[in-house]
Amino acid sequence: MDSPAPRPRGVLTRRLLLGGGGAAGIGAALYNIGFMRIFRTAAELAPESLIPGGTPDPLLDRHGLMGAPVSRLDGPLKVKGAPRYAAEVPLEGLTYAAFAFSTIAKGRIVTLDTSAAERAPGVVLVMTHKNAPTLHEATAETGDKLVPMQDDRIHWNGQPIALVLAETQEQADHASSLIKATYETEPAITTFTAAKAHARRVPYFGEPLYNQIGDAGAALAAAPFKVDQVYRTPFQNHNAMELHAATLAWSGDELTVHDCTQSIRQTAQALARNFGLKEEQIHVSAPFVGGGFGGK
Repeated sequence: MDSPAPRPRGVLTRRLLLGGGGAAGIGAALYNIGFMRIFRTAAELAPESLIPGGTPDPLLDRHGLMGAPVSRLDGPLKVKGAPRYAAEVPLEGLTYAAFAFSTIAKGRIVTLDTSAAERAPGVVLVMTHKNAPTLHEATAETGDKLVPMQDDRIHWNGQPIALVLAETQEQADHASSLIKATYETEPAITTFTAAKAHARRVPYFGEPLYNQIGDAGAALAAAPFKVDQVYRTPFQNHNAMELHAATLAWSGDELTVHDCTQSIRQTAQALARNFGLKEEQIHVSAPFVGGGFGGK
């Protein structure tokens, strides 16, 4: 599209699928230029005079902070619950978003009834693949090509199939529960063993993956020093301090995005590519990271 679609001034969403990929987003952005190869070459060729300060860093051979109790700059704020995360930015005219999700793992949407949701109290908009804007380049920040609500295809269980905007979060959540979908299901790969049958090798940071399988038992037996022990750890679940959310607003033809991301530049680049905007039109803010790991 040539320009942002008309929308009420100040209409925002708190939850929007943007693809916050953190370090993965950086890897995707640098995928085609062999980042690690360039970085290693630059590090090898850089003279000491180019080190910050113009002289060799005196800490190169002395880690004065190793083992020292160093407080995080944002630590006191976080333990007091004081940081303002992306879902907590107060703005006038705020509307709230909630998704409806697929209940099958693979297939296509046959019918999608949003009439009850559209009539629900406080609803401003119900968006599906039928009325969502067509993305110029359907690619998430992480490089993922499976962007929801571009067609009727379902690629995973829990894929967003509709987005509801309403005057309150409770109204959006209720309206999203009224959306009814029927599907034509297809066989899905749901086990690691089945997925391995379709495995392919892909570069990582522009470099080929290195995979070597040896005889671990023989290596342990031949080792001059051995630690042979069994360790067990409980299952872990990602429990971020911050919601998976975004607050955004248009001001003229400029978009401000408060997002829970570690890659603000890559987020801006992905949004610009997808919606046909200039990168300088998009301002991404993420002063605090309320959890930075794979589940977020």
